Amino acid sequence: FQPNTPGMDDWVEFWLEYRLGHMLRLTGNARCKQTKIDDLISKTSELLSHNPKPSLLHGDLWGGNKGFCKKEEDQKVVPYSQFCKFQGHKKRRTVYNLYHILNHQVLFGGSYMRQAQSMIDSILRS
Repeated sequence: FQPNTPGMDDWVEFWLEYRLGHMLRLTGNARCKQTKIDDLISKTSELLSHNPKPSLLHGDLWGGNKGFCKKEEDQKVVPYSQFCKFQGHKKRRTVYNLYHILNHQVLFGGSYMRQAQSMIDSILRS
């Protein structure tokens, strides 16, 4: 199960512990050496230091699972495509997508591990 801990004020801490960290634990650190994971955590902390406003983010919003609001400002769930409009999103995109690729490795196996390792290398080069 994915841990969801309410009340955390620090986005980077939440992401590292309950999203990326959780998936890394489930995949055996994506078969990477601990030194590489330590570097990934450090680089991820740097990339996610933009301090976003807390919001519900739906990473797989499609017609069958979306809600409706009369006014956009009443919207409680932010579609990922809207979230991507925030400044600097391109340099963080791989960090956020790594979570989903690691999750797919946990759920489906296959070639997702190689893709995750490639993404980790990309993050470390950025």
